Parts: sequence; structure tokens; C-alpha cells
Amino acid sequence: MLFSEQINIALCFNSETEAITLSEQLKEIAPNIHFIIAPTFSDFLLKITNADKIDCFIVEERYKDCAAIDLVDQIKRNPKYKKSVISIFSTNLKKVDNKFYELNSDYIFDLSFELNNVILNLRKLIVKNLMPVIPKDFNVLVLDNSPEILEVISLHLQELGHEKIELCTDILAAKKFLLSKDYDLLLLDWNLDDGTCFDVIDFIKNNPVSSRTKAAVTVVITGRDDVEDIMTLLKYGINDHIIKPFGFQEFEDKIGYAVEKNVKRI
Repeated sequence: MLFSEQINIALCFNSETEAITLSEQLKEIAPNIHFIIAPTFSDFLLKITNADKIDCFIVEERYKDCAAIDLVDQIKRNPKYKKSVISIFSTNLKKVDNKFYELNSDYIFDLSFELNNVILNLRKLIVKNLMPVIPKDFNVLVLDNSPEILEVISLHLQELGHEKIELCTDILAAKKFLLSKDYDLLLLDWNLDDGTCFDVIDFIKNNPVSSRTKAAVTVVITGRDDVEDIMTLLKYGINDHIIKPFGFQEFEDKIGYAVEKNVKRI
């Protein structure tokens, strides 16, 4: 994948010289890359604060000016760095503090790692985080009998930067859309005024909709959460479900997981 925008990587190291040396070795991650390096921790904080975005942090495990564990924890908690890759550079991987794993650091490496593997792994992680939750070319069909829920879902999709959306409140309208257009993501209410989401699934299976629509990622939005209900969804091949009521974060996580699990993008 070609990077169309500048990639910013922040290196937090004890030695500015070592950070510069590593940055020279990692230039191949992307053609348009900028490394943020500072001689002191206060300068480092100022630089990352002023940056529009940080795509990747590489933190030295034994950083002296600030406990590396605390720094990683702060980065993880900051919404600005939600999409940032958090990587830990260790002198000895066998002695890495388990807390880094507990904080779900994205990548931990040491001097024994082959440089090409480090570059490849960091590039993959950055590419993955740069990707939108829903691919830009995805057509999304949303079916819910509640105008209020439709509005909420529409707003959440817009927050995710997605615009190719069709909204409908009944199965009849949904069928017309499904027969006339290709869809990649279906967000379906369970109970509708004229049937259930399973009527829509059966319609897709038994009618001449496109192969693209037949392979669409399907997420059911429902207030039902009994084990039997979940088993029914699995039986019908539903990719995931969202329990009402839901907030934006849960919506993003569920949709992102369903798409990532079922669509090959890298």
C-alpha cells in the first residue's frame, strides 16, 4: 500500500543519538515519513502535542525521564492517539515488563529482531490503523423500523467518515434496494413491522441479488441478548450483533471487528 500522507513516528529514547540511528534504519516503513525526536522529555511532550497526529510511538522500555509504563498508559488513554501504533523497544525481550503486554502494546521488539521484520510489522500495523473502519467503497444498507434509531446509526456512520448509506424502515423497501444495487455491509434490526431480519437474510439467499450482496458483512442490531437468540444469529450466518442501546464506541468496535474479521484488506 502506498502512503498518500505523511507518516509521523515519535521515538522516546534515553539517547537522542540512538533514536536518530534507529530512525535512519526505519526510513523504509513509508516513502513520506517524519520522525519526532527530542533531547529531553519535556521537548518530546511539546513536539507530540503540537503534531496533528502520531501514527506510531516507539518507546524505549528503560526510558529514564519518565516511567515508560506510565507513558504508554497515558498514550493509550488519550483519544488523540486512539489510532496510534504503540511499540516498545527493549534491550532484552525475555525480561520485558509484563505490564506492557497488559496495556495491549501493539508490538514489542529488541535488538535480536531482524530489521526487515521490524519494518514489515510496523508498516502493517500503521497501514491497518490508517484504514477507515468501513472501506470507502462499501455500500451500506441500514434497516430499522425506528426513525430515531436510523438517525443514530446514520450519525455514527458519518462519524466514521462513511457516506455511502441507504436507510429504510421496512423489509419491502429493503428488498427493492437489494435488487437494484450492490451492498457490502448490512445493518439489520431484528424485529420489524413487516417481519424480521431473517426474512431479509432468506430473501438474499433465495433471490437474484448480486454476488457482492450475498457476501455482504451482516450485523444485527437488537435488544435481545439471550443465549438462544445469539445461537439463532450464528445459525443464520450473521457476522456480529449490537445490543441496544449502544454508544458510538461500541458501534465502532463492533462494526470494525465484523469488517476486519470478514474482509481481506491488506
